[in-house]
Amino acid sequence: MKKSLAVIILLLFITVKGFSNEKNVLVIQSYHQGLEWGDSIAAGILSVFNNYPEVRVHFEYLDTKRNTSKLYKKNLVNLYRSRATDIKYDAIIAADNAAFDFMIDYRDEFYPNIPVFYCGVSYLDISRLEGMWGFYGFSENPDHKGTLDLLRQIFPERRKVLVINDYSLTGIKVQKELEYLLPIYKNDLKFQMFNEFNISELKERVSQLEDDCSIYLLAITKDREGNYLSFKNGIKIIKENTSVPIFGSWDFYLGKGIIGGQITHGMYQGHDVALLAYNYIFKINTDPSVFEAGRTTLSLDYNILEQYNINKRSIPKNAIIINKPKLTERQIFWMKIGFAVLVISVFVYYYFQRRNQAKKLKILVELRTQELKTSNKELEKINQSKNDILSIVAHDLRNPIGNINGFSKLLLEDKFKELSPNNKKRITYIFDLSNYMIGLVNNLLDISVIESGVLKLDCQVVDYVSFIQKEVHKNIPIATHSNINIKSHYPNEEIKVSFDKLKMQQVINNLISNALKFSSEGSIIEVQISRTNNKVITSVKDEGQGISKEDFKKIFEKYTQLETKNEAKKKGAGLGLSIVKGIIEAHGGRIYVKSILNKGSEFIYELPLEL
Repeated sequence: MKKSLAVIILLLFITVKGFSNEKNVLVIQSYHQGLEWGDSIAAGILSVFNNYPEVRVHFEYLDTKRNTSKLYKKNLVNLYRSRATDIKYDAIIAADNAAFDFMIDYRDEFYPNIPVFYCGVSYLDISRLEGMWGFYGFSENPDHKGTLDLLRQIFPERRKVLVINDYSLTGIKVQKELEYLLPIYKNDLKFQMFNEFNISELKERVSQLEDDCSIYLLAITKDREGNYLSFKNGIKIIKENTSVPIFGSWDFYLGKGIIGGQITHGMYQGHDVALLAYNYIFKINTDPSVFEAGRTTLSLDYNILEQYNINKRSIPKNAIIINKPKLTERQIFWMKIGFAVLVISVFVYYYFQRRNQAKKLKILVELRTQELKTSNKELEKINQSKNDILSIVAHDLRNPIGNINGFSKLLLEDKFKELSPNNKKRITYIFDLSNYMIGLVNNLLDISVIESGVLKLDCQVVDYVSFIQKEVHKNIPIATHSNINIKSHYPNEEIKVSFDKLKMQQVINNLISNALKFSSEGSIIEVQISRTNNKVITSVKDEGQGISKEDFKKIFEKYTQLETKNEAKKKGAGLGLSIVKGIIEAHGGRIYVKSILNKGSEFIYELPLEL
């Protein structure tokens, strides 16, 4: 009986402990499920949180596109008031204006002390956030100017623009943003607003447009009689009743009949605000910006460009073109021939370059060997010359290898689906091998600089704990893919250290990568930071195969490559730990290793504190 009771208590303890690590995020959508803009924001949010099982996401929909009465809002407020204490949330994401306004009005009553992260907010009045704690995020900010500039560039002869918009809350705010910009175009474009209509009037109005007109489509989800329109159906009605070109600034219109514009993406809005919330919850960034504009891309629809026979030279070079046709077999054939010629040319160039370098190297070595007989001091000069030549060789190798890597990657992209399986397998081998060679060349360059004694550091005083947290976080997906768990132990304080951030990234990522290389599935890697009075100590500990006594003394020497049981992880030239040692010592620190064969290894390095 006592043993059973102990087991039950232990299970309850484990369960409670597991739940205590969970985080709850409430996503309040302004509209209803099925509206493309809101669904794309939701997809962006889930693209982040689906990677973190410790985060539970709860979606709520205010449905304010289809319900606008005061009674509905009153009932909605009462509903949320009654449910506010059901779940303890760690963060709230408010998508679009209605949800943002709802949180401004009721956050402190319903969810006190819970941070709000907003996105998709049109015509954001930042003054509303004065005195409000815990509101961070991204405004929707459609780039009207970018879209109108594109319209003017592609169709300079079309001087009239019909702006179609509804009278919803979002529509009114978006139109205010647009009207603020219109004076810029007073000498080139003439605008007419069309925003109170029923469906019949809309069809009639667009059918009367002449060849000197274009349409700029804003929000269109309701007509004057309260009939709800989806984005897809709204643009379909316009497209079926006019032949003039249509422009827009949102992704839910792209691919449905508009030429394009400077596009605001719901997916980006959702992804970026979810990442902002995640970093805040897990204390990676507890001081985010209060206001930032969301990302946009200049995007065009190839099919519509062809429909209007638009000169491709009038299209900005940075534009993203969707619906491009696949390459013809003839084009693919000549591209393969071109790639083959390029590869052959690179290897021919490489061969002659290496032969010339070999001749120069032979002359230089003979000359230095003669001088070595007369002075030990000359030995240092020869060593330096060797490093210089190594650097030159590595630099010369990097460009042709980079070209091979880039062109092989190009051939592997989706648009080259016509490749046969055997050719795709061969090109994949070229791509993987060139990636490995690029890493090898970079290591050769690093080791030559370290050996030359002229390693330059760009040191800054930085919070070392926060820096290491971010770098460890980047390696978690790689470890998870190999079914390896990375655990971290950090002090609850800032530790100021002066170091070169790029070099220290190389150190911690090399040590974690090394631990992954020698770890088996299901094992644990631990990263720990501690401090003494005058130094900060970092360790990376694994449960791998350990290091034998024979290898222990030479672990930090160049070209030392330990055997690993995993054949797929044997790649490398044995320069990584030698480079790590050089970087640590250049910072005035030291590195050492503890290991037990077949039980694991622990690499430990110390850096002086910034006092």
